[in-house]
Amino acid sequence: MTTGFQYAAQPGRVDSRPARRVLLVEDHDTVRQLLRCTLEDDGYQVIEARNGVEALSLCRVEEPDLVVTDLIMPDKDGLETIAELRQIASHVPVIAMTGGGRVGASLYLSVAETLGAALVLEKPFAGPILLQAVATLLASPPPAGAAQLEQHVPARNDQP
Repeated sequence: MTTGFQYAAQPGRVDSRPARRVLLVEDHDTVRQLLRCTLEDDGYQVIEARNGVEALSLCRVEEPDLVVTDLIMPDKDGLETIAELRQIASHVPVIAMTGGGRVGASLYLSVAETLGAALVLEKPFAGPILLQAVATLLASPPPAGAAQLEQHVPARNDQP
């Protein structure tokens, strides 16, 4: 449903669609701020979480259109977060990102895909790579089970 809300999707371009909501989960403040600015500059509404515990709580309340999560974090890591997100919001696509850790990025990213991440990114990556990944997933049709879930969840006025 269109609410008439307008945002600049790109500099100089006005769009009448509501901003898509991205839950950004990253424990490093500087990285989170950089990613938030990248997403907001492209017209996305960003909800921030510092770890998986915060992310799961916010996901239940904020109903994001997409989740971007780091994998190596304190309190609840990204792998646990993805597994739980698949149970509470299986229709919400997830982008997993990591710079590695003790065993290297490829192993963490492979496990993230197995747990249900739709796309994975190895840090460091350029802003346009993130924006392309987000746009790709938000342009994809929802999974078959999403329609059944939406019948049981009250619709939000600000979703497209």
